[in-house]
Amino acid sequence: MKKITLFTGLMILSSVIIGQGSWTQKVSLPGNGRSASFSFSIGDYGYVGCGQINSTGTYVNDFWEYNATKDVWTQKADYAGGIRYAATAFSIDTLGYVCLGYSGICQSDVWSFNPQTNTWTQKNNFPGAARYGAYAFAIGTNGYVCKGSPGAPTFYNDFWEYNSLTDTWAQKTSYNSAGCAHGVAFTIGGKGYAGLGTDGYGDFYSDLNEYDPTTDTWTQKAAYPSARIATCFVIGNCAFVGTGISTGLTYNNNLWKYDPQVDQWSTIASLGNNYRNGSISFGIGNRGYLGMGSNSGGSYLNDLWEYDPNGSGLSVNENSIKNIADVKIDLINKNITTTLNAKINDASIKIYNITGQILINEKINNTSHKTKLNSLPKGIYIYVVKGNNSYLKVDKFVIM
Repeated sequence: MKKITLFTGLMILSSVIIGQGSWTQKVSLPGNGRSASFSFSIGDYGYVGCGQINSTGTYVNDFWEYNATKDVWTQKADYAGGIRYAATAFSIDTLGYVCLGYSGICQSDVWSFNPQTNTWTQKNNFPGAARYGAYAFAIGTNGYVCKGSPGAPTFYNDFWEYNSLTDTWAQKTSYNSAGCAHGVAFTIGGKGYAGLGTDGYGDFYSDLNEYDPTTDTWTQKAAYPSARIATCFVIGNCAFVGTGISTGLTYNNNLWKYDPQVDQWSTIASLGNNYRNGSISFGIGNRGYLGMGSNSGGSYLNDLWEYDPNGSGLSVNENSIKNIADVKIDLINKNITTTLNAKINDASIKIYNITGQILINEKINNTSHKTKLNSLPKGIYIYVVKGNNSYLKVDKFVIM
């Protein structure tokens, strides 16, 4: 007979849950919620500007700085290019760069922002076709811009390099797949990465390609697990990509981590019930930040969430709600009984093995729910009970 041993206490969780990281809500952006804003980071500060603030297509040009140390937003000088939807941004050293986007017509202007003087300076225009929803990353003193659209049915796959030292543009080798818009781009280890997006006709892409500036070549990498529009941030040597819209205009709350050293994707903690599209994101130190956007209900959001890759995966509300679910393991009948002691929405129980694979995933529809463990071989497992967008119970047990 299998013997089941339960290890109590949340402090001994294995790296399966810890490895997924955790999200903590931070102070919201003052004022309007927004979608399709631009964002970038410089040092310990994140920057967010422009975007669409309602379903009637109202665009804005306000610009904000987020102090991650103090968890405070400060309004800065308005974006000098004017109102803008789906503009493109990247940062080089101590300056941020914003270009392109839609203001009623597609634009090709380029501006740099100096946070020390709180001023915008116009640079040479982007020489390609005006567009919105383009992808951008920076390597060294150069910025790179690709893809985007002036509106359906036209979508680009051309690729351009911006030299910040000479304020000049040069066309480089085109992106090696179809033209599309609203995907992701990031830089890790001196190489650029771009992928995902949509062609505006209900088709979404999951491809990812790596750009080497020394050879001016693109190399196809492991595809993202889900074709979609998305957003991303970088922490250390890994990128974190997710949320957005996928096939069937489905709004998403999940994210995946990409490790270029092994060219693999792995799941991380989701945003719970915070499904959204058109989010902003940036990385600061060993934390990632994601927020704003719009949801399927037509609401424009102003919230901000911080991702800790080393977090326990527990919600910020866990301490106040952990007693509303009781979990008992039956050593004789080989099952787990979960009893909910309060009204819980979207309750579930998942069983993970030590590598992070989900072996059992069941909805909890009644006050008392039994999960059979007969199918599990000897090993170490973790159960996770969730509900109300929070972790209710998490613990480890061993079947011997």
